Amino acid sequence: MRKSLWLIPLLMAMAVPSVRADTLTTTPSPGGLAILGGLLGDTANLSGGLNPTGTITFTLILGGTTVDTETVAVNGNGTYSTPTGFISTGTGTYQWDASYSGDLHNSPARDINDPNEQVIVSSSAVPEPGSINLMLAGLVWVMIVSLISQK
Repeated sequence: MRKSLWLIPLLMAMAVPSVRADTLTTTPSPGGLAILGGLLGDTANLSGGLNPTGTITFTLILGGTTVDTETVAVNGNGTYSTPTGFISTGTGTYQWDASYSGDLHNSPARDINDPNEQVIVSSSAVPEPGSINLMLAGLVWVMIVSLISQK
């Protein structure tokens, strides 16, 4: 009987802590469209963890090439943002990815290749929806005034 009792503390010491599944959701800034030379950033919301620690790494990709990597320390569930952001240097579709490292009690989480994390950078401003109608109306008005003044 004495031999079997020493196994109980040994089994308790070998117990692995439970690991919680964390959720990482991200939002780019600006969302959707940006102008060349504008500042691009990303925000991640870490939730569902048990006092999570570790890091979140933000990666910005353009045309298959990583153009920016930023890391922030995690101290609990919450919202974390790129510390500096990236000034866009070329036009095209930029893709933000984010990864949480995990820790002893929390599993890693990733948000990779999410289409909602894309920012399209162009060299000029894109008109707001509805402003095209105003531009067309203005063009028609100029044409009418021009025709009247020629008579």
